[in-house]
Amino acid sequence: MFVGLSAQTSEQARYFVNRTHIALAKVEKVMYKTNNASPTAELKKGLKFQTIAGKMHQEGNFEKAIGYSYKAREISLELLK
Repeated sequence: MFVGLSAQTSEQARYFVNRTHIALAKVEKVMYKTNNASPTAELKKGLKFQTIAGKMHQEGNFEKAIGYSYKAREISLELLK
């Protein structure tokens, strides 16, 4: 499903998922400070991917956890531009 992403250890996957969570929180903070609610749909999409990443990590599917978290991180970086 996510080509080019190798399976990681549980600790590496958890670290990546946690760091993406921080990126999404920063997007929320910037949106709140600037009173800019226009990218709300994109942020919801990123949060949905991040939620799926957390579930995949709990199930032990680290490759998918990294993949979904990566998609969420891409969205957060795009929103911060």
